[in-house]
Amino acid sequence: MDVLQILSSHLAMYGSHSIHVHGISYNALLRGDHVLTTYSDGTIRCIVCRLCSTICPASAISITTGLTHSSIRYCIEYSVCHSRCIYCGWCDVVCPVWCITETTSTNGVVVTRYALLLTVDQLVLS
Repeated sequence: MDVLQILSSHLAMYGSHSIHVHGISYNALLRGDHVLTTYSDGTIRCIVCRLCSTICPASAISITTGLTHSSIRYCIEYSVCHSRCIYCGWCDVVCPVWCITETTSTNGVVVTRYALLLTVDQLVLS
């Protein structure tokens, strides 16, 4: 019995008006590591609008902004703290340029709490 069948039978037995899992593949229910997408030249797509850090219910996203001489914002530091993140996916939803996204892979076990704080270099999708 796969996970979708277990969830469906549980919902049929106990009922729920807020959850609908029929027709959703198992992988669609999983969220994993955050990655930042880049343009073809390697620059990060982030426009530093800070919608992701504002919407994050766990305050897991931190962005440091810089300004060029022509007053254009750019991202100096972008970090996601995985010890705070609840993997709700709101950061992915609100991003207007599809910069941050969640993959289905996971980082695995870490030894220290500091290892859960991912920086720009670790977030950029290679």
